[in-house]
Amino acid sequence: MNKDNLTRIIVAVLYAASVFYTTHDTMTRIAAILVPIIVFFIVRFQNKNNKNNKNNKNNKNNTKNVNKLVGLAILLIAVMFLVYGKTDLENSNKAAKVKKAVTTNETNNEPKKNSQDISTQSEILEKETKSEESSTNNEKHQLYEIARVVDGDTLKVYIDGKKETIRLLNVNTPESVAEEEYRNVPLGKTASSFTKNFLDGHKVYLEYDIEKLDQYGRTLAFVYTEDGDCLNKALIESSLAKVVKFEPNVTRYDEYKKIEKRVKQNKQGIWANYEAAFPKKPEN
Repeated sequence: MNKDNLTRIIVAVLYAASVFYTTHDTMTRIAAILVPIIVFFIVRFQNKNNKNNKNNKNNKNNTKNVNKLVGLAILLIAVMFLVYGKTDLENSNKAAKVKKAVTTNETNNEPKKNSQDISTQSEILEKETKSEESSTNNEKHQLYEIARVVDGDTLKVYIDGKKETIRLLNVNTPESVAEEEYRNVPLGKTASSFTKNFLDGHKVYLEYDIEKLDQYGRTLAFVYTEDGDCLNKALIESSLAKVVKFEPNVTRYDEYKKIEKRVKQNKQGIWANYEAAFPKKPEN
């Protein structure tokens, strides 16, 4: 084997090795392996012809033919490498795109799940809030029958078949049925009569604030007739009650103080003689 043929085989082997290790496509690897094998057999065929042909001219022609065959073989293998290599690259790119798409979907889906969870929690909270508001509104608009009026700022109503004492929130009228006789004043009876007349022929509904009961177990409420008229507010506007704090029940306190400030200027009712309306305990 001459030096040129040996060089061809070495080049073919190196070419095949480089192709084999730079691609993962099975067909391209097989084609790469075939390159040195084909070159080897072509070279062997050339040597055999060189021995059998003594004519130099024929030998040169055979050598040219062999060179053409070698070149053609290498060209075919190169084309196979490009085709299958391109296919392999496209497949790799497709796989990478699919993987990226899957990863993107997983990433995008995670916030959506969180968003759905948050949305679900918000819906649950909203439903609970509406349920509470509905319950409060139903309780507020539950009409109760009046059992009797105790005095200007206290009455008894039937709740679930039982008499419950209702103390008007944020107002205090002069006394008319107090145990301490000095506290019972004419304006107390006036306030009591006002409350009786205000509620006469009506049922009432109750509106509560922060705390529902006072230290005596009485129910603290704003009292409304079925027409929506508020007894608490009417007593203040009629100058028959002063505004007081029932902490922490101060929702209407500021509103009522403004009304009180306005009616004070008329000097009617309790504001005509405050000391007489709310007398102090006499000294012994």
